[in-house]
Amino acid sequence: MNRHKFRFWLRDSKKWVVMSKDPQLAYEFLVMNYYNLFEGRNIVPNQWVGVKDIRCVDIYEHDLVEYYDHNRIKTIGEVFFNKEELSYELTRPGYEPYRLSFIMKKSQVRVIGNIYETPDLLKL
Repeated sequence: MNRHKFRFWLRDSKKWVVMSKDPQLAYEFLVMNYYNLFEGRNIVPNQWVGVKDIRCVDIYEHDLVEYYDHNRIKTIGEVFFNKEELSYELTRPGYEPYRLSFIMKKSQVRVIGNIYETPDLLKL
């Protein structure tokens, strides 16, 4: 299994560049667009977190997912990488983050969008 899948959000054109089949191609894209990625911030890399949702859809950083919280309430959260904990977590405004691995054991997770194309879903 290839654990190095990337997609890139192009802020100016509001489109995705998906490079999941060839990690070398993704690496070359990163090198060729270094300035835009790290200086201009026009290209935002998103890495596959290594798991799929209940419909077998890949889950990437900054995806919005629907799940049931510990109170069995349907909830929407954003997937992000916590650099301090070195883990993928789900966050939502006003609440502590949950580890994605913990949520996936307790609840069915479904990708419903991402923060670039559907940011309003977090306000529901």
